Amino acid sequence: MIVLHPLPRAGEIDPPRVDAMPCARYFEQARNGVPVRMAMLEEVI
Repeated sequence: MIVLHPLPRAGEIDPPRVDAMPCARYFEQARNGVPVRMAMLEEVI
C-alpha cells in the first residue's frame, strides 16, 4: 500500500503515525508536483 495525499493534512490522517510508515509517499508526491506544475505553466505561457 502506498499512502498519497494532496496536502495539507487537515485532520484526515494521523500525521505522526502515518509519517513514520515506509509507505507514506505524500511528501515525495508534493516534491515531484513542483516541476510538473512549472512545466505546465511554461507551456501555457
